[in-house]
Amino acid sequence: MLWGSLMSGFSVPVGGISKLALSKSLGMNLHTVDNLLARGVLVRLGSSILASSVSNLQEGVNFVTCLMCGAKQACISSKHLKYCSGITLTEYLGKFPDSQVLSLDIKESKKKTESQKKAQSNKLKERFKTPEGEVTRKQISKAAHEMQESGYREKASAFLTQLNRREDMRVLRRSQSKARWEDPKFVLKMKEYQVTHREEVLESAAKARGHIKRTFSNPHRLFEEALVKAGVEGFHREFRVGYYHLDEAFPSIKLCVEIDGCYWHGCSECGFEPNRDIANLDKRKTTYLTKRGWLIIRVPEHDSKDYSGWVAKVKKAVDDLGGTNGSGNE
Repeated sequence: MLWGSLMSGFSVPVGGISKLALSKSLGMNLHTVDNLLARGVLVRLGSSILASSVSNLQEGVNFVTCLMCGAKQACISSKHLKYCSGITLTEYLGKFPDSQVLSLDIKESKKKTESQKKAQSNKLKERFKTPEGEVTRKQISKAAHEMQESGYREKASAFLTQLNRREDMRVLRRSQSKARWEDPKFVLKMKEYQVTHREEVLESAAKARGHIKRTFSNPHRLFEEALVKAGVEGFHREFRVGYYHLDEAFPSIKLCVEIDGCYWHGCSECGFEPNRDIANLDKRKTTYLTKRGWLIIRVPEHDSKDYSGWVAKVKKAVDDLGGTNGSGNE
């Protein structure tokens, strides 16, 4: 009622509006309204708010507009969308991928300092030590068991799979990712994080590569068959050392054999330039392994018709390093 007239070009009547009415109209809690009053964005009129000061509110800063119903909200929440149009927040973002769903005020209010996070954690720990906290713990445990028994996990998994296959969601994720990596501030932040958290980054990348479905390529298969035919024993396929997987490894003598595809890894003989990302990964892997005492032999794909020369080289390395039965993991 009042809010419609207030937000229409900010033509406002003289008088006051209660904090409760304003908070409901904006979809924000009373604490947020109090913050706006404390900052002078809104002006007090006795126990109410001066209606004309509502014109001080700025789009995107203090509120955002729902593109489904036109309502002014501190944030476009799932609850609001449920009642205004019956769609989910994910569907809303799919329909309006460039829309703003959080005002800057809400974004700032959601941020917590390290001390706040620590205080909240300690508060929860202390609560769970009390009789009331034990009751809460049992209630949470019971609810979790009921949820699992209801088939929630399977339903959620099926829903997410279906959602991820939708073309509009793929387009949305691509556009969001592209926008992030085109932002110089984000790129700088990521570079700084990679430098200061190198071990975590490498471990995360290793886990991600672990989920990649690895194919046993034809050149790799032919090389392994050639090793077996030559009587070379002790190798392990796709052996992991630290952050990396090795095509063929002899762990006990630290011998690694990589079968490199000419197209992806680059080959001067075949005239292929290496893929930049794969070349960087090869360089990091080589540095990581050599620093830990591993010998690396790289076998090019174009020799797959006759691997005899490479097999002889591997066999000699095995003999020189003193063993044919590799086992164990680093």
